[in-house]
Amino acid sequence: MREIVTEKKLREMQPKMRAADVGGPTPQVPDEYLSKVLKLIPAEVVSLYIALAGIIVVGGQAVNGEALFWFIFVVCLIGTPLYLMKITKVGDLLQLGISTIAFVVWVFALGGPFATVSWYQPIYGALLLPIFTFFVPMILPK
Repeated sequence: MREIVTEKKLREMQPKMRAADVGGPTPQVPDEYLSKVLKLIPAEVVSLYIALAGIIVVGGQAVNGEALFWFIFVVCLIGTPLYLMKITKVGDLLQLGISTIAFVVWVFALGGPFATVSWYQPIYGALLLPIFTFFVPMILPK
């Protein structure tokens, strides 16, 4: 299950679990910090972005790399919540929003299209990624 399990969600699920209980379901507990971190990182979308960015780099001077980096960034940005909703069945809007922002933070840390803007420095992404990853699970409700 990719959606983060909170105490509130467990309370909401209790009546449904009792109604469907035949052989005794495995009791669920709210996700701990590390589990939340892993569920908030859209690893599949980040991997897709890295693969597509690698293809652009291989294209070298023959392609407009700057435009293509922005294009794949936007495609993956739009694809992040769609993938999480449709494939991994995440329905919580807060989690969808945070995971989409996490994708942006990961791409920012990698450079990607942000490396083409004058103010970007790799140190910004290098600092932002661990800070974001450390704090973001703490803002989710229990």
